[in-house]
Amino acid sequence: MEKNRYLNIKGANLEKEQLNKYITQIAEEHIISKHSDKDTYPIGKLKENFEIILDTYEILNEHLKLGIKIHSAGEWILDNFYIIEETVKNIEKNIKLKQYIKLPGIANRKISRICTNICISK
Repeated sequence: MEKNRYLNIKGANLEKEQLNKYITQIAEEHIISKHSDKDTYPIGKLKENFEIILDTYEILNEHLKLGIKIHSAGEWILDNFYIIEETVKNIEKNIKLKQYIKLPGIANRKISRICTNICISK
């Protein structure tokens, strides 16, 4: 395993320690609101991302049928797709907008989007 690992964030390479420092700084700048903003409701993006995963799954299945060799990451998607699908269904079922907006949120949304992108990509 290599000594230093980097994460590429829009052209910036950060070592793990740098990323942790950056995330901590962002978290300290958060202003917590009593309720979440309905514009940050994640289900739309979840569905959009799941469609990409589904398309990838279907392409990988087709490649498998054609005898085309698949990378181990692709094999992981084929082997675990049912878990992804179940998780998406569970999230859609259990996080309704009415409930979501009752949860605490981040008032300074620009920062919340940055943090969400970093945390998700982690």
